[in-house]
Amino acid sequence: MSFYKHVEVNMIFLLIILCFLGKNIFSQPYIYRSENSDSISTRYSPWAIKKFDLQSKQWTTCLDSAVFNSFNIDNKDEWLVVDQGLDNAEAFNLKYPSQYIVLPFSQQQIGKILNSQNRLYVFAKNLSTNRANLHIVNLLSSTEETTYNYMALSDENEDAFFSRNDSLIYFTKDTVYDDVGVEKTKLLTYSVASNSIISEQYLYELEYQGAKTNQLCFGSDGLGIIGSYSGDTADKNSYYRLHDFNNNTNSAFIHENGYADPFFTNNGKYMVLVETSLERYDSTDEFEEYKTGKISIYESSSGNLLRVLSLPPYGETKFSELYPDELYYACDLDSIPRVFCIKPDSLLASTRVESISPAIVFANTGNFTLEVTGKGFTSASKVLWNDSVRTTTFVSDSLLRATILAADVATVGDRIVRVQYDSASSALSDSMVFSVVNTLPKPVRLVIEKEIDNHNGTMTAWFGYLNVNDRSVYIPVGDKNSFSPTPIDRGQATIFLPGRHKYAFGVTFPNTINIEWQLNGRRAKAGSVCEN
Repeated sequence: MSFYKHVEVNMIFLLIILCFLGKNIFSQPYIYRSENSDSISTRYSPWAIKKFDLQSKQWTTCLDSAVFNSFNIDNKDEWLVVDQGLDNAEAFNLKYPSQYIVLPFSQQQIGKILNSQNRLYVFAKNLSTNRANLHIVNLLSSTEETTYNYMALSDENEDAFFSRNDSLIYFTKDTVYDDVGVEKTKLLTYSVASNSIISEQYLYELEYQGAKTNQLCFGSDGLGIIGSYSGDTADKNSYYRLHDFNNNTNSAFIHENGYADPFFTNNGKYMVLVETSLERYDSTDEFEEYKTGKISIYESSSGNLLRVLSLPPYGETKFSELYPDELYYACDLDSIPRVFCIKPDSLLASTRVESISPAIVFANTGNFTLEVTGKGFTSASKVLWNDSVRTTTFVSDSLLRATILAADVATVGDRIVRVQYDSASSALSDSMVFSVVNTLPKPVRLVIEKEIDNHNGTMTAWFGYLNVNDRSVYIPVGDKNSFSPTPIDRGQATIFLPGRHKYAFGVTFPNTINIEWQLNGRRAKAGSVCEN
């Protein structure tokens, strides 16, 4: 992304990049921003580009007193290209900022910059002619080898990216509309070897059926995300799919109720949607897009939702090809910056079981539902019962429900419960012990909390319990958990959590009778009728 400096308002351009210093050296990402060096801002007043090291918590200056209209970083986070207005553009080596190259063009809005085989492919729009150009710069000879003009654009082509072997570049141009308002954007394939366009197709051929607008949102290594939109302000549904340009295959469409900035990680294994919204800019009628902090991680191939993250709003995102398995989200950049490194594989592999309920049942109890609480669960997670998959319902990333069969608890003994991340993964959670018993290790005691005369011919008795066991016990309504007289089911508890639980349930009954709750041989009687 590139920006213009404004006269009255200090424009801040934020980038998070990773500086690769060596095989065994890890470097924190940097936050880059431009600041006006003069107290009075003019179009060509000097600006400084600074970086904030998130490890040392120190600001340092990369470029001081530079005069520029726009700048951008290449796809490998190695070169910073600065347009200096009337003067020629310059490219600075981010590893060694004293090394720079004067580029043979000026007055360009700098767009996407691709880096391969000692060449920079700089997409830019000429501010005088409004023509979009692709400048190819030889880094060894510090010369421009050629310029490819691909007609006028509404932007400077941020969507450009290489094929897997860097022999092709994919980008879009010339958005037009048909008679019914459907957007038609051309998708171009540029050959590095021949310096020419070798194929063209319309982007709508890859879009969601019925969409009116589309966009090549993000791409890298021959993979690109196609965004499809309704084009209606009242209908804010959007759809995203991953297209493999190397093999001409597509993933499932992923639906977003609203809009998002889409990315992928792990060579397209995961799609990450960073939700965006609009808010009014100051007191004007202009609206500004911002990131809400909601980040959804999907499995690209199936479209299954795997995880939703809730991070602070108003953040910035950065994907670096140096770290293709990660996405950075940074916020609070004007105060104390915070950076979240989103690694889907690590996030999703951190599946953990914290508790199961129930954890003790009597033999031959019959079918029941097991609740598993923890973290890292997804819609593809499965509950394993002695390492056999059971029918699982995904409730949230912290709760799963599984159907346990009567045959699973037909005999006395312990079972092992854990969670598998998904059917294609070997990642398993830690395990919990489930016990099938003939006799409870410790008792569950009954308590009558209160009896109330309702003055309408009925009474209400409130019951509680004390489970002396350190795990929850399931006793279904039946021979071991019943009321008399009938009905035996009066809404009593069937799951008994450890400890003392007051007012677990209440029962309303005629004041002409007494009722008795029987639980595993223990009894509690309520009512006002005297018995002989």
